[in-house]
Amino acid sequence: MKRYYFIILLCGIGALFFLLSILSAPERKGDPMFDSPDETANYFWAQRVAKGEPLWYSEPLEVVGNSLLKPRSMNVIGTRVVPGSFLGLPLLYGYMAQWFGIWLIPYLTPLFASLAVIAFGLLMRRLFGASMGLLSAALLAFLPPWWYYASRGMYHNVLFVSLVIIGMSLLMCACFWIPSISVRDDNKARVFIRQAIRLIAYGIAGLCIGFSLVVRSSELVWVAFLTVFCFISGWRRVRVSGALLFIACGLFAFLPLFTTNIELYDAPISIGYRGVQGMELGEFITKLPDAQFRNLFFAPFGINFSQTVLAMQQFLVIYYWWWCALGAAGILLMVIRFFSTSRDEKMKWAGYSASAAAVTILLVIYYGSWAFSDRIDRNTISLNTSFFRYWLPIYMLGIPFVAYAILALSRLLRRSRMRNAAACMAVCMLAFFSARLALLDTDESLMSVRMRLSAAHFELQAAKSHMQPQAVIIIFPQADKILFPAYRRLITAMVTPDDFRAARRLAELLPVYYYTYAPPEYIGQIITPLFKKYNLQIVNGKKVYANHWVWQILPLTEALVRF
Repeated sequence: MKRYYFIILLCGIGALFFLLSILSAPERKGDPMFDSPDETANYFWAQRVAKGEPLWYSEPLEVVGNSLLKPRSMNVIGTRVVPGSFLGLPLLYGYMAQWFGIWLIPYLTPLFASLAVIAFGLLMRRLFGASMGLLSAALLAFLPPWWYYASRGMYHNVLFVSLVIIGMSLLMCACFWIPSISVRDDNKARVFIRQAIRLIAYGIAGLCIGFSLVVRSSELVWVAFLTVFCFISGWRRVRVSGALLFIACGLFAFLPLFTTNIELYDAPISIGYRGVQGMELGEFITKLPDAQFRNLFFAPFGINFSQTVLAMQQFLVIYYWWWCALGAAGILLMVIRFFSTSRDEKMKWAGYSASAAAVTILLVIYYGSWAFSDRIDRNTISLNTSFFRYWLPIYMLGIPFVAYAILALSRLLRRSRMRNAAACMAVCMLAFFSARLALLDTDESLMSVRMRLSAAHFELQAAKSHMQPQAVIIIFPQADKILFPAYRRLITAMVTPDDFRAARRLAELLPVYYYTYAPPEYIGQIITPLFKKYNLQIVNGKKVYANHWVWQILPLTEALVRF
């Protein structure tokens, strides 16, 4: 296939994916609400960066309120509410929105994901040929978790993997593709242009890889492994100037993170939700042998082999059984044909398989020992289960084996047109299963989330008619994504006696409400006696929306006076 036609088809696949992910996104673009606290927080902070505001806001009542006044995905430092997760996505999207407008933010993850589809196709073409490139790009575009999380674009994971794919593709191009351009050495202008393009590719690759680690710093180990592997595999073509530029640009990508951490925590090294807040670089390095800090990059949830095997069965085999079956067939067919292929092809497949296996093992160990509970019922598996986000690189790395199986089986047909038609039909069938899963099949699929968010807008408007804007609201955790940021003084967890005493102090200063889906009988039998122990009374229950109720919390003496 001519390179010109390959590029057109590949860009067409990327454009189609961008359109599909935009159309299937559950959030409204004008006034978006989100179905998870992580998405809500990321959009909130990205907006603040776009407006030139800091990545924190002041809440003076945190001292009185025992640092409870925050949504789930945020932390409290003194009287400041700060991000509770990685800062890369809000920083990158916020800076881009400063130039183009806040309206762009919901479109950025689909855009990066589409560019990653194109970059993945180019990378696979360079490694395994044009047919593998096109087929791999199409399979990535219709990979269920890739489609799903590109449409729900305020999660970190698709942006992170997209930057890694783009960076790796540019790095391989700089090492292998660009030097192969045929030019005459005595034409200084052409030689200069070729070298400039090469250096630009190295620099952008370094920026992408570096910023991918700003987006998800916990993935440092396997991203560093892949990067080093790429340099080793192309060491004969790597120029010292290109390698130094790659490293310099990669380090430069961390500057926004370091400056923001200094602003938030007075130190460049900090990870919002893993207990590393405000630490000098030297101190962090010396403490890396300690379990608390070592586990940031390796086995943060411990090692539980039985749980790991169960997670692999559920999320890598059973849930995507059709992808798993084709991937296993591709591995088997590749092994059968391995010794009859050329030496160059053996080296490519062996290198890719080894790197994919190493990354898979690292990610399985890193996340597999933990049983994530993303839903209230805890047992139901859906696309929104955390494993599908965290193991997204594993699914992506398995795509060439699926593509190999499809191409190998299509070669059983005699005519090239029939082979192409068979490969296209296979992609269409996989796309059909993926579309059903991503759009319709579960209560976490995109259409179900869209319906839920439509109702959430009405619920927020109803809540505004019952609660004052500056009030403190004690809520069940799942409601923070509905009420925030319209209401910022949210308490999502009350556990210790000090928490209830803080609620008492707050109730003496301003209105405090209890927002719940529990029926009045439960409130009277369970919640009222619990609050009464701390001289608090729940009164004036009102139905807000569907089965959601709001109650006013008053100091017990004041409540008695009202009666």
